[in-house]
Amino acid sequence: MNKRKIFGGMLLLVSLLLVGCGRSEAQPASTKDRQVHDTDMTIATQQPMPAVVWSNRQALALDQFVKQWQKTYKPQRHFLRYFPGVAGSNYMGYSFPQDFSRRNLIYNGGQIKIGLSKDGADRYNYNVVAVYSDATNATKENTDHLYIMTIHNGQPVVLVNTTDPQPKKGFIYLKVSQNKALTTAFASILHAKPQALNALAGDKKWPLITFDGMTFDYRQLGAMLESYLSLSNERITSIAGEESFSIMHVEKGPLTIGYYNLSPKSAYTYDAKELVMKSNDLVNPTATIGLHDLIMSTYRTRKQQQDINYAAQIINLKP
Repeated sequence: MNKRKIFGGMLLLVSLLLVGCGRSEAQPASTKDRQVHDTDMTIATQQPMPAVVWSNRQALALDQFVKQWQKTYKPQRHFLRYFPGVAGSNYMGYSFPQDFSRRNLIYNGGQIKIGLSKDGADRYNYNVVAVYSDATNATKENTDHLYIMTIHNGQPVVLVNTTDPQPKKGFIYLKVSQNKALTTAFASILHAKPQALNALAGDKKWPLITFDGMTFDYRQLGAMLESYLSLSNERITSIAGEESFSIMHVEKGPLTIGYYNLSPKSAYTYDAKELVMKSNDLVNPTATIGLHDLIMSTYRTRKQQQDINYAAQIINLKP
């Protein structure tokens, strides 16, 4: 998947060159012809954003809380976000979230049925939506903490590592966290209405836009851009589900869509008429894409809309 994206720009350039050569002796399509073609393609009524238990906005809100909450530790600790969006991190050689299948987490004396659920859907007994640890700050005097935020029977449960009198090598022992500040914040964010998370998600800087009666936010536009540029037939939902794939919300500058550990990424800004993309890709460093063309290519059908809308809620957000 990633390799296809690296070479995607080159293939696109070759295609454009070949098309250009083929049209050098032919009559170009007239503006009238193109308009007739466009009117033949109807756009489905916009589908609403799906209702998910845990969205990337909630993940972002939790991350912003942890960054403030960690300052209450004396001495101060730094909690690294193992999930979502930190590829290659590990705790005791245990990588999150890839290694949940190893079943070496012990809770209440037995192996816990636990696994990743990016949208909070009930797939396991304990559905993981975030993982944090301050293991990099651990000392003999101040041991590490591993916090695993889960949804269990629809309710928030924060698990934390603990000791065991007879530990088995390679196993991590868990208990329910008694840190009231963290557990209360997680519960509030989980049960918060979407409107309450808007300011935390940065909507003031990247507002909603309306085009032809449809409304889009920066996450949908990022997913549409990735789909527009992709030469793969893979659904954007599948791409967005990859751990290293993200749409980064930044304080200054444009938004960025792409992979954490893969260059080039596509930075974009937008207004009510068009989306402007810049990349360090030598083949396609810049592009201005009209919202009409973007919609016709990636958001025209119900199936496309459902794909984009769901992906927009599970793409990792990195503040």
